Amino acid sequence: MNTNTKETLHALCNLVSAQPFVETFCLSADVVADIEFGSDIAEMTDRDWKVAQYNDPVLREWIKTVRDKGKPNRQSLPKGKEHLAIFRTFDKLCLQRGVLYRRTRADDHDKLQMVLPKSH
Repeated sequence: MNTNTKETLHALCNLVSAQPFVETFCLSADVVADIEFGSDIAEMTDRDWKVAQYNDPVLREWIKTVRDKGKPNRQSLPKGKEHLAIFRTFDKLCLQRGVLYRRTRADDHDKLQMVLPKSH
């Protein structure tokens, strides 16, 4: 390999880098249900998400709690790991247009992560 080819190859390799671009919702895989095949969540509106969250019995309770702005006692939580997982992030929960989100901070920017209902 001549010097020019080697230098060119080295320069090209240094230009290629993978930029991770992933946003996640931090819950145990046991808490979040798999997305059903054929479910096109990208086309759902705020109203669709609001209805889906309200139809989830766990999220319905937390939506009411966030709306009332009162953090429950840990001892008063209903049984279940879903309730405990949401309780742990209660101070980061908020409602936007009636949809439940969790506030996060990444790259010095505030972001909202939608709390997905179990059906999604």
